[in-house]
Amino acid sequence: MDLTPDTKQHIDLIANAVGVAVCFIAGLVLIPKHGAVGAATSQFLSLLAMALVEIGYLSRKIVDFKVWRIAGFTFTCLLTVCLFIWK
Repeated sequence: MDLTPDTKQHIDLIANAVGVAVCFIAGLVLIPKHGAVGAATSQFLSLLAMALVEIGYLSRKIVDFKVWRIAGFTFTCLLTVCLFIWK
């Protein structure tokens, strides 16, 4: 198994494309209504989408990698941070 960047650039490209699409769509919806907070939220959602794409890929390559446990833990941590910031 080889996870070096020179052989798996297409996964990063797909994750970045998903992130751009999520950021664009969320930005169209959130920025007019919420301004800077909407922009920050759309950026957060795009980074989360990118992370989920890459975690999903890794879960297929690493047999014992529990994708939903890691994704759930990551989402819970990020949501907690967002709640503290936007309180």
